Amino acid sequence: MSGLRFGLSLSMQGRGRAGVAWMPLNLGAALLAWWCADRSDLITLSGNQVTSWKDAKNAYDAVQAVSAARPTWSATGFNGAPGLTLDGIDDCLGMASQPFPSGSDPVEIWGVVQQDALPADTGVRHLISYGGGAATTRRTLSRVVSGGVNRGAAQIGNGTANPSPANTTIDLSSRHLARSIVTSTTASVSVDASALTSLSVVPATGAARLRIGASDGAAPSAFWSGKIRDVVITSALSTDEATQLQSYLLARRML
Repeated sequence: MSGLRFGLSLSMQGRGRAGVAWMPLNLGAALLAWWCADRSDLITLSGNQVTSWKDAKNAYDAVQAVSAARPTWSATGFNGAPGLTLDGIDDCLGMASQPFPSGSDPVEIWGVVQQDALPADTGVRHLISYGGGAATTRRTLSRVVSGGVNRGAAQIGNGTANPSPANTTIDLSSRHLARSIVTSTTASVSVDASALTSLSVVPATGAARLRIGASDGAAPSAFWSGKIRDVVITSALSTDEATQLQSYLLARRML
C-alpha cells in the first residue's frame, strides 16, 4: 500500500497536458541518477538521521558514517513534503568514487532545494559536488553570494581554474529549482527556469568522490544550509526532455 501511495503522489505531480503521468524515470538512459526524498524505501535512517540515500535509477548510494554529520529526514520537512535537512556545519552524504560524466563529457545537474543561508554568510555552499577533489577538477551546483544576494551557481574546473557562472535574476533564498549544464565548451546555470547564465570552459573533471551537501575534497567543506527534496543528474537533454523534467521539478518546490 505504501508503494501505491508513493506512485500516486508522484504521478499526480508529473501529469502532462494529456493527463498521462510523467516522471524523471521516463528519461530512460538519459537519467543517470535521481535522489528523491519521497522515496523513503531508498533512505536508511538511524532515528531521523540519514545514514544512506540511494538514487532511484541505479541505486547509487550516498552514505554518512559519522552520526554528527548526518542530515535528517522528515516526511513533512520540505514545506509539508518529504525532505532532508542539512545544518550547514558538517552534514553531507557521499560516495567514494563517482560514475558520472568526467573529462569534458556533458552533464546536467538539477536540484529542488530550500536554501537557508543568509546573504551575510558569503561563503560558497555546495548542493552537490563531484570529480577530482579539487576546485580545478570538480563540477558543482552551488549557492554563492553576489552583490549581497543569494545566487545559484556552478563551479566547473578546467584543470587550472574553476569558472563559476552565477544566475543574476533570482534570489536563491527559500525553495527553488536550480540547474547547471556542462558541455564540452561551456558551463551554464539557471534558477526556476530563468535564462541561462553561461561561461566558456573546457571541463577537466576527475573521477574522485561525490558529495551531496558539501565539496568533494578529501575533507568536506562548503556545506549546504537548508533542505533537499531532489537531486537529479542526467546526460545532455533534448529540448523536450528538459522541458518535461523542468515542469516536473518546478511543481515539487512546494511554493
